[in-house]
Amino acid sequence: MINTLLIFVVFKNKIVIELDGSHHNEEVNIVKDQERQKYLENKGYKVVRFWNNEIDQNLEGVIEKILLFL
Repeated sequence: MINTLLIFVVFKNKIVIELDGSHHNEEVNIVKDQERQKYLENKGYKVVRFWNNEIDQNLEGVIEKILLFL
């Protein structure tokens, strides 16, 4: 399995949507994620993060959550 980070940006609403794999539970990646999120929030963006298994098991719930931020 390949673990990747996918990032989508909705510039109009200043929302960043991240799709994270299990490797984001590793300490080094947790720190990087926190640094990136802090940077983006300082620029006025809201960061919404989902785990890959959320996408696989509850896509409708993920979409509903994204729509709440829009």
